[in-house]
Amino acid sequence: MAVVDKFDVTGLGSLAVDFIGNIEHWPEPGTKNPFTDFDIFDGGLTGTALTAVSRMGGKASFIGKLGKSGMAKRAAKALENEGIDLSNLINDNISEPIIAFVLSGYLNGERNIFFQKKNLNFPYPEEITDKYWYKRTKLFFTDHVAGEAGVLAARIAKKNDLEIVIDIERIQDESIELLELANHIVVSEGFAKLYSGSDSHMDQIKSLRKNNHQDIVITLGEKGCIVKSAEELLKVEGLIVDVIDTTGCGDTFHGIYALEISKGKNPFYAAKIANIAAAQCATERGARTAIPYLTSKEGKNIE
Repeated sequence: MAVVDKFDVTGLGSLAVDFIGNIEHWPEPGTKNPFTDFDIFDGGLTGTALTAVSRMGGKASFIGKLGKSGMAKRAAKALENEGIDLSNLINDNISEPIIAFVLSGYLNGERNIFFQKKNLNFPYPEEITDKYWYKRTKLFFTDHVAGEAGVLAARIAKKNDLEIVIDIERIQDESIELLELANHIVVSEGFAKLYSGSDSHMDQIKSLRKNNHQDIVITLGEKGCIVKSAEELLKVEGLIVDVIDTTGCGDTFHGIYALEISKGKNPFYAAKIANIAAAQCATERGARTAIPYLTSKEGKNIE
């Protein structure tokens, strides 16, 4: 892969291989139900976010660990095929992507995910091949799955004045520090409610925000998102699409948002473009299948 002067987004976080089965009707407990269709797709929070970055014309780099199994090789190849830099991917003998089984309701968009994280590992700063990776990127992205390794990398990014975008879906030991380190906190409404203990978006923003310079984005699914900067609060309206599978929509939002921020765009513009991309992602099965490219087959820009 050709050397670039600077990446737009560098991500340290999770990859996944998703086994996705669609059903017509949500099952009752204890019943047998046929799939309308079934396939295997590539996913994961950071892997899908970086795929979105690359497809929209950004330069993306991945920091991670993978072993030699079939699933690990598949996860790495999927990133390579998207043009994502893998010079900081450590090949060991044991590390695996997340393996997930996704049950998706074809008619109503409901979804359940079952997963395992056996041998899921992330590199600590001293293990990263390029010791000066932070000098070669505009923005650092990490997700909650990366745990302590993500926090340590985020500390380095913060020290070197990088923009930091985070994706947190669960409350865990590292959540507070990640929230403190981030310039941009992009979370789902479900997490915002859980973290704040409130249904009020203003209460959620107040709880999530650790300093007045942070931009907060709360995604609302088909209803769009709410964006709070230091100056103002705006709502980005949702888009009406034929929903097939919502897997990867949030990750796509994160990736496009991060890319636009790396370009110097304001959070409202970034959220608007991310919202469009996330809606398109829901129109086909699989986390990455319908992530848009910068220019469509008809030659139209996503904007």
